[in-house]
Amino acid sequence: MWRRRQRRPVQWLPVPGTQLDQNGQTALDVSQNPRPIEFILASAAGSPQTVAAPLVIDNPVAETVSGASMATYQKFALNQTSQYGYKLVRIVGDMFLASQGNNAQATAVPSVLVTAGIILRLTDDDGQPAAQPASQVAGSIENDRDPWIWQRSWVLSPAGARPAAGIDAALNAFPQTNIDYGTKHHIAVDQKTARVVGPEARLFLNLTVWQIPLNQTNTVGNTTDTTCTVYCLFPYRVLGRVFASKGNRRNAVR
Repeated sequence: MWRRRQRRPVQWLPVPGTQLDQNGQTALDVSQNPRPIEFILASAAGSPQTVAAPLVIDNPVAETVSGASMATYQKFALNQTSQYGYKLVRIVGDMFLASQGNNAQATAVPSVLVTAGIILRLTDDDGQPAAQPASQVAGSIENDRDPWIWQRSWVLSPAGARPAAGIDAALNAFPQTNIDYGTKHHIAVDQKTARVVGPEARLFLNLTVWQIPLNQTNTVGNTTDTTCTVYCLFPYRVLGRVFASKGNRRNAVR
């Protein structure tokens, strides 16, 4: 008689979180830090700017073992020395974005295109993406063939004086934050998937900022400050099934 194979339980996976800075109340231990991740990314004319952030704590072994004495190593638990993987089931959260010109006295860049993407990537020994920076740009034609789990784009306009005429004036009509788009669709992340994540791969969020017009010759030319800053706050949870790793063959990673 055949028995139905029992599935591993689904659980919320541990996330890196964000350490409070010196201006706030520093957490007494790591568990008291906020769960959302945040970062600030400055734009630059003529080239996209990209940042990559890991979404799950799943590469701690090498850093834990490195530099430890033999006596410390011999006290490690099995889960500290064994390699585990997980089957990624679902990613849920809200992504909040805001833009701001860097010079309050100048006319800011008319607008920026912000593209966010979640993807599995092969990692180096430090748990960072092994891919070259150009291969991590979200929204480029070169990287469209990569197996993105989720991707979305927004147009934001930094605060600043409105140009008198031209396409710049129209671009300044876009909202300063993605909240001002007015619908849950523009901030919500709810992606179901079925990817197997082994010890040499990791789940990353890539955020890329492009200045627009993408063809800079289309601007009126009265922009006196060509930089701006984009802020991202991402409260999220990752749902998966943890197992002792058996490798990651035939799974889509970059």
